[in-house]
Amino acid sequence: MKYNFTLITKTNYLIKQVMKTLLITSLLIVAPYLGQMFQPKKEHSVVKAKFEQVKVYEQPSTGSEIVTTLSKDQEVDYFRKSIANGGNWSIIRIGEKPGYVLTSELYKEILPTVSEKLNTSKNLFSHHKKVNTQD
Repeated sequence: MKYNFTLITKTNYLIKQVMKTLLITSLLIVAPYLGQMFQPKKEHSVVKAKFEQVKVYEQPSTGSEIVTTLSKDQEVDYFRKSIANGGNWSIIRIGEKPGYVLTSELYKEILPTVSEKLNTSKNLFSHHKKVNTQD
């Protein structure tokens, strides 16, 4: 029984090429999703409303539907400034509801921080002798 080896080698070559193409195509499709899976979750910061009755909109426009209103000093999750309208809008979340608020109506409370660094500066008055004022 005679085999046509040129036909077998061509078929093997075509199968290998198809497999390579399928592998590369599937990797190109799946790669962005794999990249997102292994990225650390972005942290959001907490901001507060400056005024009473701050409106949270569905879209970055005062003409869109109002999702809810914020009371003064109510905390919300802040994600980022929106690129819409020159960054005048911020993307926030209240509970599970996302929304847009004018950036000028939000503020971030700056908490005092305690430095863990030791103060190594010399006391400016250490060269003076202590004077006993009790006689």
